[in-house]
Amino acid sequence: MKGEIEKLRKEKWFDVWFSIEALGVEEQVVKEALEKHIEKLESVRNATVYEKKFHEAVKVEKPMKGVEEAYSQVVEVKFLAKDLFTLCNMVLVYGPSAVEIL
Repeated sequence: MKGEIEKLRKEKWFDVWFSIEALGVEEQVVKEALEKHIEKLESVRNATVYEKKFHEAVKVEKPMKGVEEAYSQVVEVKFLAKDLFTLCNMVLVYGPSAVEIL
């Protein structure tokens, strides 16, 4: 895989980092939803995920009005996108909290 990543970088694919956060009232639901979300991201044509890091879910007190406690989890994903169209589409579809073009 490392050789493939280097080849795509030489072909001028965008090297991108996403940070995606999920928030929900049940910890297990948050974890499962985020895992499924990343699985879908990994299946995007013209994009290759080469690193993903799931952080621990954290209990949050009163994250919003009417909710006493919830769970927040963040995943960091590094991938290569073939072109700007693919990258913009991924931003719109997967809604990252932060994007960095490396």
